[in-house]
Amino acid sequence: MRTRVLMMVAAMSAGAFAQKDLPSYETREVAFRHASSAQQFQEIAMVVRVVAELPFVEVMETAGRLRVRGPSELLPTAEWVMGQLDRERAAGQAVSEVHTMAPRPAGEDRVRVFPLAYARSAQALQETATVVRSLSEIRCVMVYNPTSAVVIRGSEEQLRFAEWLLGELDREPGRARTTGEEFLTRDRLFEYPVRVIVLPGMSQQRLQEVAAEVRKKSRRGWLFPYSPLPAIAVRTTREELPVAMKALEEAVR
Repeated sequence: MRTRVLMMVAAMSAGAFAQKDLPSYETREVAFRHASSAQQFQEIAMVVRVVAELPFVEVMETAGRLRVRGPSELLPTAEWVMGQLDRERAAGQAVSEVHTMAPRPAGEDRVRVFPLAYARSAQALQETATVVRSLSEIRCVMVYNPTSAVVIRGSEEQLRFAEWLLGELDREPGRARTTGEEFLTRDRLFEYPVRVIVLPGMSQQRLQEVAAEVRKKSRRGWLFPYSPLPAIAVRTTREELPVAMKALEEAVR
């Protein structure tokens, strides 16, 4: 009997200590203002959940509200992201200001929303996100289809790179020419320079073939086709860049 009592006391004590170690959770509800369909509700909920790293995000479809629950320091980010996405689609919408959230591992605590002017289809948005994620090694790149927006969370330098890369990619198809510039890092985050080369009039199938040919000849895996322009984005060493460019010239002759 005494042993059983001691075990119960020990269990209660352990539970009390565990409770003290739990983060302070809060629940908030925010009404949707412009999103009007179940699909839009769910897309916003997904982006909020991933970007703010919240364990509980629930769509209250009948009430037209989003309920979020998690550490109190993360809820302002959830509300900010929702406010950026839950708006009408407007031509020429500006890139958001940088939102700084509670400190995250590896300094990935900056969030920014990039509305795209030309990548309007779901396929184009996903392709854009894939190229940005792959070339920058940014883990958190999300898309919101109704307003053609890309939501990115990363470090200050990663967001600077993402802004440059999206500026090179999001151009008018058939007329676009990129700047021909390379991205230059300020803190050695990116070991290799990145360049975007536009290939006017090339079909999606041929673009894939050219990318495969150049990747094989230059032995560089960081090379991605981008069909909306169309273009090829290359991340390689300065020594290998001339090899990749020569292989590209030979492939498109």
